[in-house]
Amino acid sequence: MSIGLEISQFPTAQPLSGNEVVLMDQVQSGVLTTCTAPVSSIAAILGVNTVKQLTFTQITPSAVWYIVHGFGIFPAVSVVDSSNQQVFGSITYPDSNTVQITFSAPFSGVAYLV
Repeated sequence: MSIGLEISQFPTAQPLSGNEVVLMDQVQSGVLTTCTAPVSSIAAILGVNTVKQLTFTQITPSAVWYIVHGFGIFPAVSVVDSSNQQVFGSITYPDSNTVQITFSAPFSGVAYLV
């Protein structure tokens, strides 16, 4: 079964689309390698018809994003800035319905949860 995985090396990698999630990130010798997959592929891997997903938009620049998603699980999180470039932060889960992402500087953008 083909699940549409894409492996990219930054900085030449393309930004995430709204229907992708990062499955793995690895930094080796200063090169970031990222493995992404479409949300539909995650559903196929899990053997389910639907996967809960949320697109959260942070309009006001902030260094801490607090997202209440209501999934009852600890979702995977991918973030892009307002230029659609992938951004990495410290992700914590205060509980199974909430994600907190802390960045080194305030910015606005979009978080994709799945």
